[in-house]
This record gives sequence, C-alpha cells and structure tokens, in this order.
Amino acid sequence: HAADAAHAAAAAYATFASGRADAIAGAASALSGRADAIAEATALGWMPEVVQVRQPGTDPEEVVRTEPEAGAELPPGRSLRLFVSLGEPLVPVPDVAGLSPEQAEAALAASGFVVSGEVPVPDAVHPPGTVVGADLRSWVTELEPGAEIGLLVSTGPTAPAG
Repeated sequence: HAADAAHAAAAAYATFASGRADAIAGAASALSGRADAIAEATALGWMPEVVQVRQPGTDPEEVVRTEPEAGAELPPGRSLRLFVSLGEPLVPVPDVAGLSPEQAEAALAASGFVVSGEVPVPDAVHPPGTVVGADLRSWVTELEPGAEIGLLVSTGPTAPAG
C-alpha cells in the first residue's frame, strides 16, 4: 500500500510538473498523513480543503479519501477536499449507575473502555459500595475505544450538618 501511495503521488506530481493542464486528483489521498497531503496538493497547484471524519480502521490524521476521487482530473487552482480521519468512531459510554464496581468494569470493558480507578463520593441515592456513575463531564456520552474511565463509587449519604 505504501508503494502504491508513493507511485500515485509521484505520478500526479510528474503529470503536473510536465506542464499538462490537468493533474490526477486523489494522489493526495494515497499519502499517509494530513500534512503530507496538504503539502503535496499545494505543490500540485490545488487548494486543499480538510474535512474531518471518523472512520473504522483508520488512524488519526490519515487521509481516507478525496473529492474529486482518485483518478479524476483536476486542473490547478481548483479545490481538493481531503477527508482526514479523527480516528475510530466514538463508542457510547454505557450507564453504569447502580452496578457494583466489578459489574461496571465488565460493562465498560465490553464497550472497549478501560477503568482507570475508583473515586469515592458521598451519595444519598446509591448504597455504599455501588457505582454512582462514570467519572466524566455530564455532556460526555461517547468516547474513543480504549479510553480510560474512572468510576464514582458511593460512600453513602453525608452526615447531616449540625
């Protein structure tokens, strides 16, 4: 695949450098990274536009495709859209409230997450030793696979102030 990428980039560059009016779009997609693709597209006279996407089986900063697609002709001065991966698609974080720490860890592991530890918190709703929730910001509902998540574990209600 790397040899194909180098060949495609070299062919596009050679086509452009030889004075031909059109160069093959998509050569930049054969390059492994965003910075290389932008540099190559610019060197070929195109105006690169980056579109960030998440796609299974890709690494962050990998160019996954272009518009126009590889094989199309694109005159110099035209826009070349580079679809650059942000990495794997996000995974929903399961609701672990009310579970034992062991059950919560198993649920998170089944979704591809790693438990980073437990944080004791006072809580009047959940019995001591049960999970109150994941230690995340309230608006975070999805994370990248492999992300570390802490567990908030109830210590029971706080003593009333006297």
